[in-house]
Parts: sequence; structure tokens; C-alpha cells
Amino acid sequence: MMRHVMWLLLFSTLCPLLQAQTVLATESVKKAVVFLYATDSSNDKNSLGTGFLIKVPVKGAPSSVVKNVMTVEGSVLLVTARHIVDPAWGYCSRKQSDTIYMRVNKKDYDPTKDTTGVDYLSVLLVKNGVKQYFVRDDDDEVDAAFVDISAEFPQDKYDAVPMVSYLFASSDEMKKLQIGDSIASAGLIPGKSGEKRNYPFFKFGEISNIPDEPIWMACDPGMPELRLERVWFIATNLVGGNSGSPIFFVPLPMCLPGGGATCTRGLSRPAIIGVQSSSVGGADIAGMTPIEDVFKIIEQHSLPNLDLYRGEETQRK
Repeated sequence: MMRHVMWLLLFSTLCPLLQAQTVLATESVKKAVVFLYATDSSNDKNSLGTGFLIKVPVKGAPSSVVKNVMTVEGSVLLVTARHIVDPAWGYCSRKQSDTIYMRVNKKDYDPTKDTTGVDYLSVLLVKNGVKQYFVRDDDDEVDAAFVDISAEFPQDKYDAVPMVSYLFASSDEMKKLQIGDSIASAGLIPGKSGEKRNYPFFKFGEISNIPDEPIWMACDPGMPELRLERVWFIATNLVGGNSGSPIFFVPLPMCLPGGGATCTRGLSRPAIIGVQSSSVGGADIAGMTPIEDVFKIIEQHSLPNLDLYRGEETQRK
């Protein structure tokens, strides 16, 4: 009995240390996360949520795409929650907008001289009555969408670098995930976004539940739950502005290759496993659209010359 108590005390002491030693490349994540607004204004009352940039490389792209993402040819996608770009779908209180704005950090910024270090880039959602964003047309229970911003995104002027689609967890990797696995997110908190720069807030938690059926969800806090959505639940206190944030699986450092331990649970690398779709007020629980459903949107609407591989880059055959 005493030995059991000692192990519990040791484990409770080590857990915070292990969580603090996150293996997630937070600097890269910060450059890929963008804030979405209804207007080109710094007024946080106009904030809609979060999005993140993903680059899908062309087939035959050179090795080490992750390290050379800026120079590799491919499509740049803005990924977010569907209810942000299509509020009617989610029975949200907002009206549909033809354009939203992506708030990004400028690359050349001197805090001692410049009044602001951000710009607002327009993202066209509807043109001549035609949707410019893509969703699961064959599945009405997926709260995820993307906009192809390849033509409009001037990558040399802004400190915004997309993550590579290889970082999406593969089908086999998603099957390994279990309740209790560690996760992290990075997104907007309304009112705390920063006046001169974007400051994504990182939050950490665990997978709380993996339902095998769609769940009734609401768009806004206090609104009726009117939309059936296919979600996983994660145990972390995410708020409305986090909608559209990337959700990562975060392995313990000791479980990585060369980490000194053999771990049978979970993945052996950090990977994007979903997009935050909603928060459950007062429960410290949030809904996550699994990346499997997000990736199907890209598969359905991507150009035929793009490389749709996802998984460990070094494991490619």
C-alpha cells in the first residue's frame, strides 16, 4: 500500500514537468495560426474565431518539405470551422458575409517605431452568389471548411508560414488515439488578441470522449442545440474565439524516438488531429471535428496534382 502511494506521489510530481516539456513546435504553430474578423478593424467585438494555414505540396515535391515549406510549390489553404464561414449552417446568430478578414503579423515590425504590426487580408467567401469556401457537401454533420488562398496570399510580406498537410494524422494514427491522450490547441481569445501583434493562446488538455454517434451542438453559448455534429470531446477550457483552432496530439518527450521509453499508446510524433468546432459552456469541454473529416474536404476539392499524403514525412514509401 505504501509503495502504491509513493508511486502516485511521484507520478503527480512528474506530470506537470512532462507537460511543460512540450514537444510541440510552438513557434511554428504561432506562425500558422491566424485570427478571423468580420471587418478590417482591430475591434475585438468583430472577432469571429481562429483559422490556420496549411500547405498541400504538389506531387513530386522535394524531400524535407516541412523544413522548406515556403519554397515548395503547392496550394495554401485557410482551414477553420464551418460555422465561421457559413453561419446559417450552424444556426448562428450572425448573417452570412461575402468577405471576412484574416489578421496576420507583419514580417518587418519595429515595436519602437511602428504603430501596428498586423495587417487585415480580405478572404472572399461568396462571389456573384457562388461559395468560395469548401465544405463536406455529402455530409452535413462536419463543422469544418477551407478557403484556397494561394493566389491572394503574399507570403513574403507577412510573418505567416503554413504548416504542411503531412502533419495531419493519418487514418492509422487516428485509430491509435484514446481517451486520456494529451492534446494542445492555439487560438484567439477575444479581448486578448493583442493590439500590435497576434498572440495565439496555447491550451493543453486530454481527449475526453470519442462518441460513435453525432451529438447535438449549439453555435453560440446559450443558444439551442440545433445541429447534429460528428465530434470528439476534449477536456480543456476553450472559448468561442478558439473555434477553428488546430488541435494537436502531443506525445510525452520520453515516447519520441530516442526518448528512452517504449510507449504503446498514441502516436510517436506531434500531429494535427482535429479542428475545434465548439465549446461546452461551464463544462471545461470542447467539441473537436476529427481531422479525418477535415481531410475528406481537401480530398474532394483539391487539384489533381497535389500530394495528399499525411503522416510521418520520413516514413513515405
